Amino acid sequence: LNVNYTGGYGYSTNDSYRKLALYLSDDIQITNRWNLNTGIRIEHQNKNEKMYDYGWHYDENGRRVHETIDKSRVMDKDFNNDWNYVLAANTVYKITSKFGLLAEATYNTWVDSYWDVPYRDANGNPIPDPATGRCNATIPNTYNINVLNYGGGIYFNLGNQFSVVSKVTKISKENIKYNSASITNKETGEKMDFSPIFYDISTLGWTTDIVASPFKNFNIHFLLTLQKPIYKNFSYSAFDITYNYNDNIIPELSKVLMEIDPSYTFMGGKMRGWVSLRYFGKQYGNPTNAFYYNPRWENFCGLDYTISRNLNLKLQVTNFLDQSGVKGAVQGADQITDADPYVGRIVSASGIRPRTIEVTANVKF
Repeated sequence: LNVNYTGGYGYSTNDSYRKLALYLSDDIQITNRWNLNTGIRIEHQNKNEKMYDYGWHYDENGRRVHETIDKSRVMDKDFNNDWNYVLAANTVYKITSKFGLLAEATYNTWVDSYWDVPYRDANGNPIPDPATGRCNATIPNTYNINVLNYGGGIYFNLGNQFSVVSKVTKISKENIKYNSASITNKETGEKMDFSPIFYDISTLGWTTDIVASPFKNFNIHFLLTLQKPIYKNFSYSAFDITYNYNDNIIPELSKVLMEIDPSYTFMGGKMRGWVSLRYFGKQYGNPTNAFYYNPRWENFCGLDYTISRNLNLKLQVTNFLDQSGVKGAVQGADQITDADPYVGRIVSASGIRPRTIEVTANVKF
């Protein structure tokens, strides 16, 4: 298949890893009311990657020709002596037997690799090697992806009758690789390419999780999340236009999320009827936040029937309210800053699932 220099259709790679990891953990009972759990994972990683150096060249008529797999060479590279780390800790302090404080923190960093082209023009566009006349991704690179997650809150537990956990969490992720920073000047046809560039994301959120059984055989779960997932350190400029995504809401993510899951058990515990309602607040369809989708509910319901220890049946209806809606990222819209010209036009994203009825039988031998 014809491919482009970044892989495209027909991409193939063969990776092998050798990893050796050391795990250490400890549960510390500081006092009768306060306990601390800690852990660390240190991993040494050797990786061998074999991939085709897909690319393109100019033929004798000056036409750009994308190369097929039989025209590409195999790049064989060892990425050795890389280190991956995970550090984690969580703690609970019991103020009473049913009420207390909790906190947790996790840091995770690991090494990934990518291939870059060796020659670019003044606008950053990949160009052929002067010696071979071929443009291929032949320069290996590694980078670290870092994730930091920390937060704290309270809990209140009355056993099966009622329990609630409410906490604030901060999450950040650094060095996310972005390969779509290619801009074309509509007036001149001139192109500028920045790929790959690296950006960060961050979110501050408050989550409250409640499970209650107000009367016999009835259970309800309620989850509310308020969050602000945004881009950080993410901008680039081309042809006097700056694409600055900093502090924009990340596409496909909502600032408000809710889950409501009631269920009722009857027939001596053999049958369970349940409903699941999921609320998604306003979502954006591209990094500039020019496209957005109105809030929506997604809904499910079903019956679970346990015939015996070895056989149970399940009836599930997805979207029983028969709603329609749009979600997902709009394809090719990373540089669209004004949605007005697209009113009345078809853009490509995805939709919520239509009404679907499923019957499942689980048999254990």
